[in-house]
Amino acid sequence: MQDLSPEFRTIPGGPEYPTIIEDPLFEGIVWINHFSKEAVRVRSSVGGSSGLGKIGNRTFMHFVALKCFDVLKRLYVRQRIAGDSVTDYQYMQLAADAEMECSDFIDAAWELTDHLLSKEGGLSD
Repeated sequence: MQDLSPEFRTIPGGPEYPTIIEDPLFEGIVWINHFSKEAVRVRSSVGGSSGLGKIGNRTFMHFVALKCFDVLKRLYVRQRIAGDSVTDYQYMQLAADAEMECSDFIDAAWELTDHLLSKEGGLSD
């Protein structure tokens, strides 16, 4: 996408967009919208001088880890479906399987988050 100007190489996000953004134009790319309504609620729960917590605090980084877990589960289900049609029940079963199969990600993500924050010179929440 280097041939596009910077404003066309990304999706700006904002409260009108979901927290997890996938656009077919950007195949294989997933954005975490830190200005979604959901993300802003999490950020406002830890507050700051502007009323919103920084995106580098423990609470928000754990929130992002959970969103990444959601993305991982989506990928797992897509891989298992592999373009086939499934019933609602089959989809729900695959989603449950994804959560169980990918659950170790949560521990690894929490450890990584805590490690990154300790490297930054302390936690901010």
